[in-house]
Amino acid sequence: MVVPASGDRRGQAATKDAACELTIAEGRKARLGFYATRDYPDARAVLSLGIRTVYEEKISLGPDRPFVRETPVPEGIDPGALSLSLITAEGRELVRFTPAKNEKPELPPRSRPPGLPRISPPWKSFI
Repeated sequence: MVVPASGDRRGQAATKDAACELTIAEGRKARLGFYATRDYPDARAVLSLGIRTVYEEKISLGPDRPFVRETPVPEGIDPGALSLSLITAEGRELVRFTPAKNEKPELPPRSRPPGLPRISPPWKSFI
């Protein structure tokens, strides 16, 4: 889900294990946020741009220790190309969020009304 608000692009994702939020401000800063339902020592917060890692930090996360951080992002990127994920020390991905691209889909061509039906006069069926 992406909710534009006052010039920012925000998005959230959640699973039973964790939740994340990614906000991209006009000033080219990304605000990352994570919350976990149980303790995850040595987890990794990862912000990626395609296959390239833009930001990565080892964190200790738990219900009483949410994680919030701001980091710069490259100039002129499409926020829809970013991906935010939380990975445990064992390598299991708890949650991932990728913003939806703000593209309007192409509309299909307009439909035409059907033509008039061709009906034979009733007397022709007896001839």
